[in-house]
Amino acid sequence: MLYPDLGSTSNQLNVRGRKVLPNGGSRSSIQSAPYTIFLDACRGKYIVDVDGNKYVDFNNNYKGIFGLIRLSKKIKTLKIDAIADLHNVLRT
Repeated sequence: MLYPDLGSTSNQLNVRGRKVLPNGGSRSSIQSAPYTIFLDACRGKYIVDVDGNKYVDFNNNYKGIFGLIRLSKKIKTLKIDAIADLHNVLRT
């Protein structure tokens, strides 16, 4: 996955959405620059965007240093290549 990819379907949907919605989407809390990733499907813990990229939903309580340690261990077991913090929550 290359991000940003200005030729991606997510970017094209964002450009189209900006014509009728502020920032191209209805939820400003999940906006990311330069464009928001548009999701297509959810299958269990997996999320797939409109470009076919697959993500793992780590929407758990990973707050503070101990939460980040738990998250790190989980990521290592799944052999994740990259992480996108779509909600800007991975901070301590």
